[in-house]
Amino acid sequence: MPAELPASDVAEYPGLVQDPVVIQPSPVTEIQESPPSSLSLGRVESGGAAEPSTTPDLPTPTQPAPPVIEPGAAQAVENLASSQERVLASQALGLIEYDWQNSLKGWELRFLGSRTGYRGMTYPDDRRIEVYLRDGDTPTSLAHVVAHELGHAVDLTFFDDGDRRAWMSARKVGSGVPWFVGPGGADFSSGCGDFAESFAWWQVGPPAWFSELGSPPTAAQLGVLVGLVVLPGLPR
Repeated sequence: MPAELPASDVAEYPGLVQDPVVIQPSPVTEIQESPPSSLSLGRVESGGAAEPSTTPDLPTPTQPAPPVIEPGAAQAVENLASSQERVLASQALGLIEYDWQNSLKGWELRFLGSRTGYRGMTYPDDRRIEVYLRDGDTPTSLAHVVAHELGHAVDLTFFDDGDRRAWMSARKVGSGVPWFVGPGGADFSSGCGDFAESFAWWQVGPPAWFSELGSPPTAAQLGVLVGLVVLPGLPR
């Protein structure tokens, strides 16, 4: 059952697009400083002789410490081609407070290169989430994609019909709106997509919001969400 993110609306919000779930098969800015054209290391007197340089020893510039990548994040980013991509993905994961590694035992999260038509997919049978990087991604925009897919994983792992009805009721969504959608269905017009977007809103916040079932969740609705989500060490 992949959760798919098509690329049609990528221009509306950097790096984020719609993410319909298909229930099958159950899928710096670098600051470049130009060096001066010449460096004067000694004074030239009228006689033309250059005095020895008296330039003091300069301290060796220190390099910024590399980002600390947690073990789970290291595995998630290991398939990315460049260190820049790995840092970006690690920064995105750092924005997510939900302890998915302990809550979603057995699930695997992988960042991969760009894939036409999709930003992320969730495979329930394999318990695998794939997130695809794109040019223009920022840590925040990428974190939204990750959190959306984690929301699907939470739903698929823990929710029963009663939990789903509770969410739809809290969101005041009519009974005619399906929770899951079939092949080609629009994720953002379904209950599961609205929950996943709300989960991403809870974790990452504005400005990204793509659910078609309503505005971003209120504080009260987020309270319902937190009550439904499994948190490590807390009874549900």
